[in-house]
Amino acid sequence: MGLAACDKTAEEQVTLSGTYKGTFERRGLQQTKKAAVSLTFAGNSWEGSTDTPQYPALCNGKFLLTVNQVKFSNACTWPVNLDGSLILSGDYALQFSGEVITLTKVYKSGERDIYSLTKQ
Repeated sequence: MGLAACDKTAEEQVTLSGTYKGTFERRGLQQTKKAAVSLTFAGNSWEGSTDTPQYPALCNGKFLLTVNQVKFSNACTWPVNLDGSLILSGDYALQFSGEVITLTKVYKSGERDIYSLTKQ
């Protein structure tokens, strides 16, 4: 029984480290559009890039990780005409499946942002 408790504790430890590549998409009220993205995590810092300018708005910042959630802060300044909801910032639900992570943010409008990323 003691070993099971140790195994459970090990499973509950969640870390994000290294580079993850995949897609970002906003699903919901309008037509879905996908972009290729890359996020790199080191310590409590992150940096990202996308193949579509400002979709999503990635740059760099800090993150706080819990078992099933990531809270992002974005350190960059963005143009005032940018849709602020496209900035990687705030709370995202986190799901792990092997080397794949999914980050999801749901809005009151019913739209949702989904990052589907694979560790490199």
